[in-house]
Amino acid sequence: MRIASTITRVLMWVALVVYSVMQFLAAYGIVVENNLRAVEQEMPEKVYNVVPLVVITLLMILAVILFTVWKKRPYIGLALSAVAGIALLVTTLSMSRAFPLTTNAYGEYGLSLQKLVLCHYSFLIVPVLMLMTWGFRRIEERRSLVRQSAREGRKWKEAGGSRLNASSPRILSDPELNEATRKRKKWAKSKK
Repeated sequence: MRIASTITRVLMWVALVVYSVMQFLAAYGIVVENNLRAVEQEMPEKVYNVVPLVVITLLMILAVILFTVWKKRPYIGLALSAVAGIALLVTTLSMSRAFPLTTNAYGEYGLSLQKLVLCHYSFLIVPVLMLMTWGFRRIEERRSLVRQSAREGRKWKEAGGSRLNASSPRILSDPELNEATRKRKKWAKSKK
């Protein structure tokens, strides 16, 4: 699970970099291709506001940074990425209405479904990879806790049970340690 967690974390960063660049390039293209022409032709209703797209991209970058830095509290980064994902869906729907696909003799203009999926909706893979990384990390933490408690149990058994009190508050209150203790006792009975 550690390898899977590492792979999804690397893919998360790669997807973040690639799709952040795409979002910034899309915002730059809208400003240069659409907004400047609309201002030159004195058509203010054609000007499209790119600030939400830039803010959403920055919010997603912040979410991944917080997710990576605060390993004890990954929920903050996950919640922030969910908010950014929902805002991205709304912004992308707005962009598809503002730039409908038109075809003429010189080529295609506007946003086709393929462009929307490849350039904008694919940015939603970042929160999915964050969630997968968090899940793999949790599985690995639980497995390492069970392994550690099994090692402590073997040391306790070899020491004759004098080193660790089986009724200590930590063992009684921790369900994962109780589970490991039950498995260890069951294993010991099967070996007799």
